[in-house]
This record gives sequence, C-alpha cells and structure tokens, in this order.
Amino acid sequence: MSESLRVVMAEEHVPLVIVVILNWNRCDDTIRCVESVQRLRYPRFTVVVVDNGSTDGSPGTLAKRFPGLEVIETGSNLGYAGGNNAGIHWALRRGADHVLILNNDTIVDPDVLAELTRVAGGDRTIGVVGPKVLCEPDRHLIYSCGESQSLWFNVRRIATGQPDRDVGRNPRDVAYVVGCAILVSREFIERVGLLDDVFFAYYDEVDWCFRGRRLGYRVVCAPAAVVYHKGEASSGKGLNPITAYYRTRNWVYFMRKHASAYHWLAFIPVFAAVFLSRLATALVRADHTVVGSLFRALWWQVSPHSSFGRISPAAFRAAR
Repeated sequence: MSESLRVVMAEEHVPLVIVVILNWNRCDDTIRCVESVQRLRYPRFTVVVVDNGSTDGSPGTLAKRFPGLEVIETGSNLGYAGGNNAGIHWALRRGADHVLILNNDTIVDPDVLAELTRVAGGDRTIGVVGPKVLCEPDRHLIYSCGESQSLWFNVRRIATGQPDRDVGRNPRDVAYVVGCAILVSREFIERVGLLDDVFFAYYDEVDWCFRGRRLGYRVVCAPAAVVYHKGEASSGKGLNPITAYYRTRNWVYFMRKHASAYHWLAFIPVFAAVFLSRLATALVRADHTVVGSLFRALWWQVSPHSSFGRISPAAFRAAR
C-alpha cells in the first residue's frame, strides 16, 4: 500500500470539524481569526464564516481576501445564538462530527483543534470541550479556563485578568465553558438542540452547557488547548445599553429556565443588590439610556414577548 493511500485512509478516521466564525462589522478581526485557523495542524476541518447582517461590506471583503471561503449571510443581526445556529445547521448538513464555534476576535493556537478533538474522543459522554482562553494582547493573563456556576446565587466565577499560572494541563469537568471558543459534538447538538436564540447574547452558552449536563453530557475544559480572545469587541466594554439590557434580562431568564423554587430565595437578594448597583452607577453618570435598558430588561420578564425559546431535539430535526 502506498504511503499516500495510508494517509488518506488515516484521515478518514479523523473526526471532521467545521469551524464556525461569527462576524458582525468587525472584518479586520475576522481576517486575523481566519488566518490563524488556516494555520491549524489538523487534517480534517472546514471553515465557514457567518455574517450577521454586517453593514461594512464584510462579505465582499472576506470573499476577496479568502477565495473559496464559505460565507453565510443571515441578512440581519441574529445575535450570538441565532448567527451560530445558522452555521451549525450548515455544518451538520455537511457531515460534521464536531462543530468548533469561534468568536471572530479570537486567535487560535495551531494545535488547539487537535487537542480539543483528542479530549472529546476520550469519552462519548463528553459533549462540549473548551480551551484555556488567554487575553489578547495580554497573553499572560487568563480570560477563562472553564467556569463554575451555582444556581443558588447564579454567580459566574470567572478568572478573567489573573496571571496564567498553576492552571495545569489535564482536562477537567466544569459547569460551562465560555462561548468564544467551544467544541461541540454532533450527538450533543442532535440530542440537546441548538443554542436558545431568545438569549441573543450573554448566557446562551451557559444555558447550552446546563441543558447538556442535565441529559448526562460532560462539559470539559482542556487547558493544553489555547485560544486568545480580545473580548467584547462587538458589544463594547463596561456597562452600556446593550450589555446592561442583555446581562440583566438573561440573568433572570436563565434562572427561569433552570432554577427550582428554593434557588430563588437566595437569588432574589443577590439580583436586587446587583441591579441597584448598576442602576446607581448609571444614574451617577447620568446615562439615561442605560437606566432605560435596565428597566426594559425587567419589563421583558413579564411581557408577552418573554416566551421561552427552548428548541427541542424533535423541532431541531424537523428544521433540518
């Protein structure tokens, strides 16, 4: 048997990964992300960029910069969940064994995909694997390395900004991994469903991991796999009308989906303290748009538009 045929046969047994990169008016970031993905040392992967209704001519720029690159245009901003769901649909129709979701403001290490798939292949119950995420450009600082979360207080204990030391390299189970870089198995998607697009932004990946864990899937962080992330490139840093609305709204929505009655006894005082702190900050700054966003987030919880958006496996299969 020739060496070339041996290579082809070996690659057929390597899981096919389709990399989904979501773009929204940040074409320069997306170009850097795609260039880093092209340097991956992994034999079977394809890249698709989902353009989430950009108004800066991103699709044409990307097509010119990367001839042959698949670009899906949603026509409007569907948010993190809706945009990535479009990419996931495309990936599964093309036979993906795993889908790697990347924010467009990430840069990947060349060995990240090989390590993520190695960990995912070690146990069929592993549905989600995330890398160690370091800050960009401050690569000595941790953005995330797998997260823990308690429904008692609904507090996300993220190690953002801490020096990258003593994390180790062994995979470990976590409550969730951040959505800027997340490898998800085909089986997980078909059983758990797509991202809940009601979230639009923030908490959608947390909800996804919680839904999977409820069905018996493991969520694992693989610190030996590394991705670099700028963070909040599309929504902006700090408290602004977008982050104030979605972080507040989705915090409560997440609890409505996952918490039991007794969890609310602890959550309500914590939520009230955080909400009042955000409100006070906005009032001191005389930022009336943020004040309005905070109260709209509360109104959404009781408005007719706050219907739950879970996507069942049956509905997902029908949509395909």
